Amino acid sequence: MSFLLDTDIIILWLTNRYPSIQQKITEVGSHRIFVSSITIAELYFGAYYSSRPDENRGMLDQLVPELQVLPCPTFVARGADPRGSGAPASPSRRE
Repeated sequence: MSFLLDTDIIILWLTNRYPSIQQKITEVGSHRIFVSSITIAELYFGAYYSSRPDENRGMLDQLVPELQVLPCPTFVARGADPRGSGAPASPSRRE
């Protein structure tokens, strides 16, 4: 069985807040852990704007090569709303 992790779970994994997450990932092995390229972008964005950007980017630089990163199809990326409202972006919605 494989697992697709979202940004929140990766952050909890990195911060060691829930030992059960670390335990499960150790059990299944990093070769069965997948993340989307969007999750990677969100993690680096958060690291850049964090209170410890160098430390957090370094942590990601070590982690990301161990993960199976799934690409984001262009049609998904084009439909994303950068303002985070959850609604698809469209020319009529842009300001």
